[in-house]
Formats: sequence, structure tokens, C-alpha cells
Amino acid sequence: MRLNLVGGLVAALIIVALIAAYGTLFTVYQTRQALVVRLGSPVGGPITEPGLHYKLPLIDSVINIDKRILDLENPAQEVIASDQK
Repeated sequence: MRLNLVGGLVAALIIVALIAAYGTLFTVYQTRQALVVRLGSPVGGPITEPGLHYKLPLIDSVINIDKRILDLENPAQEVIASDQK
């Protein structure tokens, strides 16, 4: 009986630790940069290095920003100069 109680307690602690780790760690990919925001205010500068980073769960949030140059194709338009030529 006591062994079952200890085993259940250990399993519950492992589950809580996994949930806490999931809420604490975040990944920054090579094509993105991240900004950690704590209660609406930025914490430090942008994170530009790819890899695994950490934040405080329930207090910090992460804003991901794409750092690639994206091409925008605009249709051709006729432009009239100010001297009407």
C-alpha cells in the first residue's frame, strides 16, 4: 500500500515537472527572432540566436518575428510626375 502511494506521488511529481519544463522552454528557429515580454514590457533585447531558451511560465510570453526578407510583387502602375511629362 505504501509503495503504491510513493509510486503515485513520484509519477505526479514527474508530470508536474514536465508541464513546468514545457511552459518554461521555447525554441528560436534560424529564420526567426524572439522577444520575451514580461507583463507587457520587453525583457532585454531580441533573441537572435537559434536554439532552446527559457522564460518564466505564466509571467513571460514570447513574440516570434520573422527575420527573412520577403518579396512583395506589386502590379505595374502608371505614375504621373509633378511636371506632367
